[in-house]
Amino acid sequence: MQYRISAFALLAAIMVSGCMTSSPPPRIDAIKADGKSIQTAVPIVAANAVHGHQLEEGFIKATYPSMDRRGSSLVVVEDKVYDLVDISVDEAAQTQRVYFDVSDIYAIREY
Repeated sequence: MQYRISAFALLAAIMVSGCMTSSPPPRIDAIKADGKSIQTAVPIVAANAVHGHQLEEGFIKATYPSMDRRGSSLVVVEDKVYDLVDISVDEAAQTQRVYFDVSDIYAIREY
């Protein structure tokens, strides 16, 4: 089985979300999730990718107030989509990875 997240689908989701006039407020369900591993990834439940990104940024800023974002990547593990965000958490530029479960936003389709 092969799974792909279409770049076109991601771009279309972002473009469509900009055209929305009213949508439910984004929310984060992070009851026992600290984002330090895939097993404890912070689940992101949002209407679209833009809201999801805002929730990720809010979680990072609340948890690591002096962080500097270094990069991110989407990965698929066991039919779930995760956003892995690398941040530096101190002046020594030590990096830490924060894991978000974005499966609710990015659908996986079997081809």
